[in-house]
Amino acid sequence: MEDVEKAYMAGVVDSDGSIWFGLKRHTYHYPNVTVSTQDEILVNWIQERWRGVVEASSSAYRWKSLQGGDALRTLIEDILPYLITKRQQALLVLESLDLGGGQGRPHVRERRAELAAQCSELNRELGRKYALLGARLGGFAKSKKEIESHA
Repeated sequence: MEDVEKAYMAGVVDSDGSIWFGLKRHTYHYPNVTVSTQDEILVNWIQERWRGVVEASSSAYRWKSLQGGDALRTLIEDILPYLITKRQQALLVLESLDLGGGQGRPHVRERRAELAAQCSELNRELGRKYALLGARLGGFAKSKKEIESHA
């Protein structure tokens, strides 16, 4: 895969994507990446390159990474050098993947829960920052420099 495709995907994740941890059976946190868009061509392009699942609703398409394992690691490692706003969340996902499967081991579950909490807090902070910027600028900021100057 070409670097330009990896960089493009990083931009898509930074703008229209989410890096987060889901909760399975109230005990197991698993990392995930999703992209929501109205562009069917885009989600199909993503699926061709990084596998995953495409879901359609009446108003949007959603691409969801495969949970854990090599596919998610490949995606994160591919886009990490190019991520700007969601870089820290991606690093937390990599750390989670480095823990291995170990769902039954208490220390793995506890560490994943900590990583999930950190990721959620980063996502909340990012949401607050975007909301504040939108209010201050009367719309969305146009550059990282503009974001940092108004934060």
